[in-house]
Amino acid sequence: MTDRDQQIATRAYRIWEDAGRPDGADIEHWNAAEAEIEGADGREDNAAPAEAPVLPAAREKAARGAKGKG
Repeated sequence: MTDRDQQIATRAYRIWEDAGRPDGADIEHWNAAEAEIEGADGREDNAAPAEAPVLPAAREKAARGAKGKG
């Protein structure tokens, strides 16, 4: 087992415990743990690029600018 697999297994176990130790959800727990570990490592290969948040002040300024044009 690789170090990464061990990290995922440990996290999946914690997710399983937090969920009340249900039977039959091991794949879902593993996938959730894997996503968390990959996200923490910044290796989300299939993730869409994050959009920059628009601050309220910038949104208001853009709205005022649009009203003046046209």
